Amino acid sequence: MKIFNKLSWILFWGTLWGFSEVVLGKGLSDVDHASALLAIIAVILLLCARLQLNKPGSSAVIGLITILFKLINAAPFHCHLMGIAMIAMSFEAIAFLLMKKDDKSIFSMFSTSVLSTYLGHTTFALILTYIVKYKYWAQVGWPKVQNHIFVDGSLSAIGLLLLIPVIYFATRKNIDFLPSYPKVSQVIPVFLSALLWVAVQ
Repeated sequence: MKIFNKLSWILFWGTLWGFSEVVLGKGLSDVDHASALLAIIAVILLLCARLQLNKPGSSAVIGLITILFKLINAAPFHCHLMGIAMIAMSFEAIAFLLMKKDDKSIFSMFSTSVLSTYLGHTTFALILTYIVKYKYWAQVGWPKVQNHIFVDGSLSAIGLLLLIPVIYFATRKNIDFLPSYPKVSQVIPVFLSALLWVAVQ
């Protein structure tokens, strides 16, 4: 995969994640455990991107693009941006350790996704509560931390356990959703990214 193609797909995955954060984040703002659903989507997208391009740092860059997308297209709730950063960095760290090159086993998918979900929820809750001391977290303290890790984190993990077999099946069957023409496959992610940027306006 040439460098432009790699960058174009990184742009697409980051934009798609950002789009889901802006649209669903707004629509689910009053729904209990909405963060669990958003985390499921985030990890699934990061997993798909990593299966396509298993390069160190790619997940972190995707997270950075997502933050930029949300910062431009939604009100700047800094705790939401930190949540994106924690999921992206957690997935980056776990994928670096567990998802070796060309390893598309269901074990690596499950372990990377579930561990990064719990790590992301844990670091996010602890940092906001005890380091940043964000008032909505610091006022409640440990009970809110526990709820975020063990309730929201577990809901995310269960959702991932249900969805990952679909991704595994697709990789086992070598399902290719992209055209066999290299130039077309390079244009597609750029076009889709631009479409998402326009659609969110």
